[in-house]
Amino acid sequence: MAKQPPSHKPIVSVIGGSDAIASPIALKEARQLGALIAEAGMLVCCGGLGGVMRAVCEGARGQATADQIATIGILPGYDASQANQYVDICIPTGAEHMRNV
Repeated sequence: MAKQPPSHKPIVSVIGGSDAIASPIALKEARQLGALIAEAGMLVCCGGLGGVMRAVCEGARGQATADQIATIGILPGYDASQANQYVDICIPTGAEHMRNV
């Protein structure tokens, strides 16, 4: 079954460290934050890769049903397959770190 598009849900952007720099505490807190955002009926938007980005998406996906969209990943490169497995909507930009601007 295809995921249902969000209908005017607020979007919360989360920015945090990658796999190389995110601490175990930061990852735990990011998962909890993602769950809280989804429980509140909002979407998570992040960089779509690893570390805090993966953890916040994982937390949000854990609160959503299989057909709900919970996460958006704005990727630095052109390759959508680089997104973590918890990203529902993937936006490959090719903008590298400029996507953060």
